[in-house]
Amino acid sequence: MLSGNYLSELPIELSNCKELELVRLAANQLVSLPDWFLQLPRLTWLAISGNPLQELSEKHLSLSQSQIPWSDLKLGKTLGEGASGVVSQATWHQPPAAHQEEGEKGEDVSRDIEVAVKVFKGSVTSDGVPADEMRIAASVGIHPNIQRVLGRVQDAPSSALVFSLIDKSYKSLGGPPSFDTITRDVFPSGKIFSLSFIMNVLCGIAAATTHLSQLHVMHADLYAHNILVDSQGSALLGDFGAACSYSPENENAKLFQYLEVRAFGCLIEDLLQCVDNNALRGSSGEIEHYYGTLNALW
Repeated sequence: MLSGNYLSELPIELSNCKELELVRLAANQLVSLPDWFLQLPRLTWLAISGNPLQELSEKHLSLSQSQIPWSDLKLGKTLGEGASGVVSQATWHQPPAAHQEEGEKGEDVSRDIEVAVKVFKGSVTSDGVPADEMRIAASVGIHPNIQRVLGRVQDAPSSALVFSLIDKSYKSLGGPPSFDTITRDVFPSGKIFSLSFIMNVLCGIAAATTHLSQLHVMHADLYAHNILVDSQGSALLGDFGAACSYSPENENAKLFQYLEVRAFGCLIEDLLQCVDNNALRGSSGEIEHYYGTLNALW
């Protein structure tokens, strides 16, 4: 974890780290990435936002987003907490103009809706800085497999984003890596997923990451613990704390996309460890069907 320092270059000795998979280099002073670095054979999860890198660009992003006054929000119970902030359930007293902006028609009256609010903790985390996360999360648009941002909060005591409140039936797909697994997510002992559940998850996440790729956004933290799922495997990708936006004209754009593909492959590997091997017997037709679906998405 090297984020939040004043690194201006990477030492050539790092090229010897052939097993290196996860690197956090956000909020430094890097102006370029050496060719050998992005070609490390196992590099997968790379956080580089907050650097003056020539590879990074936000010119192609649509940064328009609703501004929600802090005074219109009433925070309730805490839903979760991570390195970058605290997520709470909240009531948004929404004036008529707000829901009319979202394309809804109806009476010219205010209303209260339940939402989720993420209040950021500080200026730098191991993944990056809140300002970068807010810009990326607010610019990816609406997608059925990505947690939806409703707007940024104005006049809050700390930076904050408002999200659609996700149904209680959705749970985290996995837990974050442990000291034993280092870079791989963990799952409860004895956890078993059906093949159809796994394929539903993978198809949803493939669609989400394809959408991000078309926007030239690298999520950089594609893990089961950043995915919410329901009992059928409908999936929602969230947590853009490590994400960055790269220039499509840069020569390394394809390499950034490769990193996301490798992370997706690791997700497949992790989930297949939780499938009932007996259920795979005689499922060749079903597997071929899902493979065709995934291939079409990618």
